[in-house]
Amino acid sequence: MVKGSINPSAPENLTRDVSVSVTDGTNPLENVDVILEDTEENQFTGKTGSAGGCTIRNVPEGTYDVVASLNGYQEYEGTFTVSEDSNTLNITLTESVSTP
Repeated sequence: MVKGSINPSAPENLTRDVSVSVTDGTNPLENVDVILEDTEENQFTGKTGSAGGCTIRNVPEGTYDVVASLNGYQEYEGTFTVSEDSNTLNITLTESVSTP
């Protein structure tokens, strides 16, 4: 008979899938480039689809600088903490004002 054991204190997988939603305040925005970057300059990226969303997979828990950009809109910069309780990122982009 072979004995085996399960280690209940083994660390769980500390990566999360981050669900991203980008709008202009009303409508979803397609083709937005979204970048999450940690302090060690590791980047995790996604691009929104026609419904204004994307999923960035296997992001380690921690705090990230967030940049979202789309031509014709002001670039979004912020921070986001990925954790078991926080894995949904909602971003609102503002249209760029062009001067004549």
